[in-house]
Amino acid sequence: MSEFVTVDISQGRLRGKRVTSDATGSTFYSFQGIPYAKPPVGPLRFKPPEEADSWTGTRDALQEGACAPQINFFTKTLDGTEDCLFLNVYTPQWPARTPKVVMVWIHGGAFVLGSGDSDMYGPDYLVAEDVVLVTINYRLGALGFLYLEGCDVTGNNGLRDQVMALKWVRDNIAQFGGDPGNVTIFGESAGGASVHLLMLSPLARGLFHRAIAQSGTALLSGCHTTCDVSSRRAVRLAKLLGCSSEDPQAVADYLRTVPAEKIVAQQSECLLEEVGTQPAKLLGCSSEDPQAVADYLRTVPAEKIVAQQSECLLEEVGTQPAKLLGCSSEDPQAVADYLRTVPAEKIVAQQSECLLEEVGTQPAKLLGCSSEDPQAVADYLRTVPAEKIVAQQSECLLEEVGTQPAKLLGCSSEDPQAVADYLRTVPAEKIVAQQSECLLEEVGTQPAKLLGCSSEDPQAVADYLRTVPAEKIVAQQSECLLEEEKARVIPLACVPSDEIGPEAFLPAPVRTLLDEGQFAKVPFITGVTSAEGKVMLIDLFRRVTLSELDQNFEKVLPPEWFQNIGSEKCRQIAELMKKYYFGESHVADETISHYVDMVSDLMFVFPMHQTVRAHVAWSPQPTYVYLFDHVNESRFNFLTNSVDELPGAPHGSELSYFFQSSHMPLSFSPGSPDALVKDTSVKLWTQFAKSGNPSNGTANVHWIPTTEGSPSYLKIKEDFVMETDLYKKRMDFLDDLYKKVLSQAGK
Repeated sequence: MSEFVTVDISQGRLRGKRVTSDATGSTFYSFQGIPYAKPPVGPLRFKPPEEADSWTGTRDALQEGACAPQINFFTKTLDGTEDCLFLNVYTPQWPARTPKVVMVWIHGGAFVLGSGDSDMYGPDYLVAEDVVLVTINYRLGALGFLYLEGCDVTGNNGLRDQVMALKWVRDNIAQFGGDPGNVTIFGESAGGASVHLLMLSPLARGLFHRAIAQSGTALLSGCHTTCDVSSRRAVRLAKLLGCSSEDPQAVADYLRTVPAEKIVAQQSECLLEEVGTQPAKLLGCSSEDPQAVADYLRTVPAEKIVAQQSECLLEEVGTQPAKLLGCSSEDPQAVADYLRTVPAEKIVAQQSECLLEEVGTQPAKLLGCSSEDPQAVADYLRTVPAEKIVAQQSECLLEEVGTQPAKLLGCSSEDPQAVADYLRTVPAEKIVAQQSECLLEEVGTQPAKLLGCSSEDPQAVADYLRTVPAEKIVAQQSECLLEEEKARVIPLACVPSDEIGPEAFLPAPVRTLLDEGQFAKVPFITGVTSAEGKVMLIDLFRRVTLSELDQNFEKVLPPEWFQNIGSEKCRQIAELMKKYYFGESHVADETISHYVDMVSDLMFVFPMHQTVRAHVAWSPQPTYVYLFDHVNESRFNFLTNSVDELPGAPHGSELSYFFQSSHMPLSFSPGSPDALVKDTSVKLWTQFAKSGNPSNGTANVHWIPTTEGSPSYLKIKEDFVMETDLYKKRMDFLDDLYKKVLSQAGK
């Protein structure tokens, strides 16, 4: 038989090759680098995939296509190109005769790295079980998951690529001997999350018939965000890449989207030219250089900036603030020292009084005082609750800034009294959120720049980003996270997000879709390894040291639980979590196994636990759960010995039992535990793909679906035994803790 074979598909003719596997000795037929969509370049960047163009003549499918632009996990260099939407087909028979079951593999890599290439995902073991295997590439990072509301950028394009690949399989796989009516999608980590997200998406309905999500579901921690967060990250990314705007309306529009706490945290930076470097000096910075001051202030906790902000105005307003707070000295240093001892809330409550000489008695009049005597005004203001002062404080500036504050809040009148009357009807929180906008003419666009504003128009941002070389986007994409987000244990910048509109990939939040049973009801396998958390100890993901976590344990909390850390509620939840997993011990090398358990639970096990509960409640189809607990005889070359020697099977350790891989080489001696685990696992997966029941034709293994009354799972070791209640005590604790999170969020 010839070394080469040809096939005609909808796009044209392909030439593939016959391959004899060194691993199994069997023969299969390989077609690599098949384009399933147009190159997403130029005007197609950040847009949904379009059907691939056809070609004339015979196209070689003898080597893999380019992967998506990324920093290579192993070489640490930039790999890939934007023209990356390729797939590979491996079939056990030629010419095609009886239709074979099709398995479509979706690779993992935190949505920023990876490919379907055979150096990692060789087809040998699976194809030997008489199935057709398809592996795919899809867009990654910002190029695949950037979302910007209000323009022609669609979200989740990396997931839309996966849908397009499944449509290609539906339309063409029969030509390779595959059955388009019997397709199983499977993936691991972000690939497992992708599988589950495809189950949730109406765009993928009918394109697959069974699903396997390994070490990842749609609830995988840190791997999903809201459209608002995703849009803000897009704007920050554009600014990092050189796009800017001076338009005041753009600044105002942008500032309306910024949470108030971010404005508070950054507000002092926009005053650097006005008040000099005094704010930073008060907070411990000795530099006079404006850029150095700005950089320093970004590292200072917001509450310290708030507590100190009034001190930098001493030369301007004199010692009045301290007098109002009980200090009789006129000496500036004594005043500064005194103010440092005063609780921040008292300073906030009194801060408007020190401006009496400048703005007159208007503030007190607005709050009900008719006197013109400064002392009487001061005495009266001391009796007014702080929240009323905060609510009214912007009104005393009407003569200075005009009626702009009220206009921003919906009042069209120019009459000062009408404006004042209107403002009294507006909730205090709206005034606080909008109060900085009325100063735009005074302070310019600097505040928005400091907060990441890059354009007056989302479309302009999108158009600009399309002109930036892909490698620059890849290099900068992780920088679009806020400093607080980078400090979390799970700092992923470019992930799937909710969308708006009839063609949304995810028409509602993931948890809503699950809770309401809005997902494909197909046979489902999902599971985890016994030490998933080891992955967070390798350099790629380890962003926070153990000592830092010990000092600020809130950083471990999933962003889905608390988008922002620092609140009292967040601290309470963190304290309960730390006590459960660490007792009275510190987070340190000596307790590293507890850390692995905790991260395993938060990132992988508990999200799977919640997912399984929803599937059991809503789906009439069986759900099978597993725990991969086999520790292989040879170590992966990307784990250090100290990490690999911890007990349990690490994240991704099952992959080398399904795929031949040069990056995770294992030697399967006949009759060895590794060989037994490989042979049985491959048989379970392929039998599930063929029939929906993994136990069909699998000797000595009877895998029982999980149910509400019997939460069973298969422990994958050399003996393959059924057990119940996976990590029950830990899951019960997290169930209770999550209920506290939800109850506090609703207060």
